[in-house]
Amino acid sequence: MGNSARSDLIWSVSGFGVFTVSQMGVVLSMTRFAPMADVGRYGFAISLCTIVIMFCNLGLRVAHSTDVARDGRLGAYLAVRIATTTFALLAILSITGLATVAGLMDGRTLAVIAMVSGAKGAESVCDLFYASFQKAGRLQFMAISLILRGPIGLLIFHYLLSTSGSLIIALAAQLITWWVVALGNDARHAHRLEPCRPRFDRAEIISIIRENLPLGFTALLTSIGTNSPRIIVTATLSLALAGIFT
Repeated sequence: MGNSARSDLIWSVSGFGVFTVSQMGVVLSMTRFAPMADVGRYGFAISLCTIVIMFCNLGLRVAHSTDVARDGRLGAYLAVRIATTTFALLAILSITGLATVAGLMDGRTLAVIAMVSGAKGAESVCDLFYASFQKAGRLQFMAISLILRGPIGLLIFHYLLSTSGSLIIALAAQLITWWVVALGNDARHAHRLEPCRPRFDRAEIISIIRENLPLGFTALLTSIGTNSPRIIVTATLSLALAGIFT
């Protein structure tokens, strides 16, 4: 039996509030312990990865939480999410890798993008599990996930950045933390609500992608409007100035 609407609202607001503050803490930690150019690299990586991954997410969280016809078929949506997220990560790394080879960006920026894209991949998987929690009226599981990824992830990130001085090491730890939460916590809770083993049925995957492609384009346009200024600043100004903009 699900929670009351009031209880779910409290859990949702609390979880997202704590996570948002934690992400602000990540940026503040970087401004103190990392060069401003690294802050610019991080801001550029976040913007680039968000645009690509938001499109490839295809709005599946909304689709799954409202899809009565495929009730209890999280596995089908999870298969699509795995496929599209893999495509997004390969596209990001391929494009930025070629840009690095062409001399348009340095290897350190590529490493930051690789770490951020990996963490965003974990976030995409978590996002689909959140749809199951929302559908079942059990948003406390989502709040717990956000708290694990937020404050705990921040503590690990801050400790490693302050002791090692390496943004790459701190981001790698964040990546690992988010994947551990996605697979060790969120998947376990989602499986209690509905079977979550990926179903790689080609016809069903194509059907879901076709149905939700308009949601992907909507998310893409929204994300471009929000993130393109930071990308333009990074492309036209120095990384240090981009860090101030971040």
